[in-house]
Amino acid sequence: GERGAAGNRVGGVPAVAVDLHGGVVMATRQMPGDPSDAITVESLGKRFDLRHERPTTITQELLGLLRPRRTEPFWAVQDVTMSVPRGGAMGVIGRNGSGKSTLLKMLAGTLAPTTGTLVVRGSLSTLLQLGAGFHPDFTGRNNVWLSAALLGIPEARMRAGFDDLVAFAELEQFIDIPIKYYSAGMLARLGFAVSISVDAEILLIDEVLGVGDLAFQRKCEARMREMMSGGRTIVIVSHDAHAVRSLCDTAVWLDRGHVRASGPASEVVDAYEASSIG
Repeated sequence: GERGAAGNRVGGVPAVAVDLHGGVVMATRQMPGDPSDAITVESLGKRFDLRHERPTTITQELLGLLRPRRTEPFWAVQDVTMSVPRGGAMGVIGRNGSGKSTLLKMLAGTLAPTTGTLVVRGSLSTLLQLGAGFHPDFTGRNNVWLSAALLGIPEARMRAGFDDLVAFAELEQFIDIPIKYYSAGMLARLGFAVSISVDAEILLIDEVLGVGDLAFQRKCEARMREMMSGGRTIVIVSHDAHAVRSLCDTAVWLDRGHVRASGPASEVVDAYEASSIG
């Protein structure tokens, strides 16, 4: 059912909402957006207060306790509105510093918004940093089991899918070698294979489709399509225009925290690339 801050259940769809001031709203029957959407975002914004005139001496530090430091508001994301239907794929593109990762962190629930409303309907998993929990002295096999436990993947499902996971990562000959001997590409392939084993309804992906060589990247894209055809919802942040154009139904182009364009993925990517060339 639909659930809010206290886990109360209303209706038939899991959801979490965040209010205008970054807190969590209790779920009601008038949740914002279309109930058939997996994600609804309305006027979402994130402000950071940047401090200036940092003290450089003990005396200045003590004086700083007596007078407030000057702060300047910086909006990493401002007034973003978008929705992602269940089983759909949305791409988020933009230059470095445009607010893409900040938006994804708010969707993931790891960063509270300053303004706006965010509703997520369904279980969610993030691919933000592949292999973040890997231990260099453990073998690939041991790291797979460790990561599976940390990600909450049931043991029975992990056992049933282990060989397929290793084959997908193309590491059959190396799975029992400590990963400190793996190349960066091998680590990324293993991390990606583990991450997509999570049985979540919504998958948030941040700049990780570029792992490995071109053939492996295309294999990752094919797996993403399989997941979408099975009803998964995917949000992808990527510099790879091909991946966004190929995988996504719709896209949002962020520029300095604002939505510069949104709509069909091919049209948004074309506009973004034309701007980059110009």
